[in-house]
Amino acid sequence: MSEENTMKYTAPTFDGTGLAPGDYKRAVDVQDACNLSGVVNSFSSVLSKIWEECRKVDGRGTMWVNEHPISILYSSKIASLSGSEVSARFAKSLDMSDRWSR
Repeated sequence: MSEENTMKYTAPTFDGTGLAPGDYKRAVDVQDACNLSGVVNSFSSVLSKIWEECRKVDGRGTMWVNEHPISILYSSKIASLSGSEVSARFAKSLDMSDRWSR
């Protein structure tokens, strides 16, 4: 997340819609997870709430959702569990998937 984009995130106000404190807690707690499918399912469910927050303010969009602190925590854990944070492994997987998709 760029420093400029960090400024777009302020302390949330919990109004009963969208994200709740528990969503942030789960994003922190998931850092200890070892089950990729559980992490992905949890991330999927919270993404809809992040989009709700996104729509509350004009000018927010996909980048705001992609770089939301919760998105960063989940995506980092997914990369860690799948070993894709290692660029050589990612490049090899991309190459193999591209070849196998034909």
